[in-house]
Amino acid sequence: RLWAGSDDVDTVYGPEDEIRPLIFNMEEACKVNLTIELQTPQGRVVERKQYKNVEVAAGRSTTRLDAFRFRHSKDGCYFVVYKIQKIE
Repeated sequence: RLWAGSDDVDTVYGPEDEIRPLIFNMEEACKVNLTIELQTPQGRVVERKQYKNVEVAAGRSTTRLDAFRFRHSKDGCYFVVYKIQKIE
């Protein structure tokens, strides 16, 4: 009932594309940390972007975060993995 993903439906990111994180919430208001990892198909983390202490509104809300671009420049297949953690 609380998850994160991209604000864009692209499944392929080019070298100039930015990732625009979006947090979806269907619960009470909360504060979260969001970590977005660029991973190889084997699960090795190549790069990581973190957003800390993000205020998320209650109900069926969405929270848009600042866009970013991973600095990793090698061509290949990677996974963009979103990890969200509520702060107690």
